[in-house]
Amino acid sequence: MSNQCKILTFTRLLRPISVSYQLNGRILERVSSMTDLGVVLDYKLNFKEHIDSVVSKGSAMLGFIKRLSKEFRDPYTFKVLYTTYVRSKLEYASCVWTPFYATHIDRIERIQGKFIKHALKRLPWNLDLEFPPYEDRCRVLVMDTLKKRRDVARVLLVFDLLSGKIDSPNLLTQISLSVPSYLTRGREFLFVEFHRTNYGTFEPINAAVRCFNEFA
Repeated sequence: MSNQCKILTFTRLLRPISVSYQLNGRILERVSSMTDLGVVLDYKLNFKEHIDSVVSKGSAMLGFIKRLSKEFRDPYTFKVLYTTYVRSKLEYASCVWTPFYATHIDRIERIQGKFIKHALKRLPWNLDLEFPPYEDRCRVLVMDTLKKRRDVARVLLVFDLLSGKIDSPNLLTQISLSVPSYLTRGREFLFVEFHRTNYGTFEPINAAVRCFNEFA
């Protein structure tokens, strides 16, 4: 059992305190990241390593499906394969690791862009014309962008916590109704805690509550 145990310290300090631990007489290995329930947790909790892993796995699976479906002519059949084997990888546990930097958002979205461009080649397009913009291409296949789907997943997370569909008292205590001390023009239903850093602003529950207010 001790061979499977590691030490991971979550910190954003440049020089964190490092302490050795032993289990059954064996010094535990210290790591900078580890995978828990399919999500790569790095010591800064910025999820860059997880996003790298998601992009790599999604790209590899998309390439496999494209090779497998060379003879397919119906783009909606190809869509079923994509949503089942590729998009599911790109969205797994997204409420925890949803990116907020444009470069990470674009890397993930680019995979779906490649799928849509490949799928729409099966439709009778005029090849002399350029494809429509990305969001319009999504609509042709009755799909949303991955960013929008992640936002919807956040909203549903908050709704399920408030309605009791998700039984997690610890998470529920982090959600509060917005009760201003004086009349304001704001109509936010839930209180959003203010942070001075991106790290705090896009903390999973705080970001989910903000999305919920935008959809409400």
